[in-house]
Amino acid sequence: MANDLKKAGFEQPEVSGYHGLGKVFSSDTHQYRALGEADGAETVRSSSVREVFIPV
Repeated sequence: MANDLKKAGFEQPEVSGYHGLGKVFSSDTHQYRALGEADGAETVRSSSVREVFIPV
């Protein structure tokens, strides 16, 4: 997607994605993501599983 945005004329596109399920939890000021589908699956801070894609 970052490559396509660059081709469309955007100067410095960045696309972010997160590993894990789309479930987001917030038990304090941070957001967490579930790493599995089962109840009680491990949760991690969203920032630790964020990946940024830039055009190549």
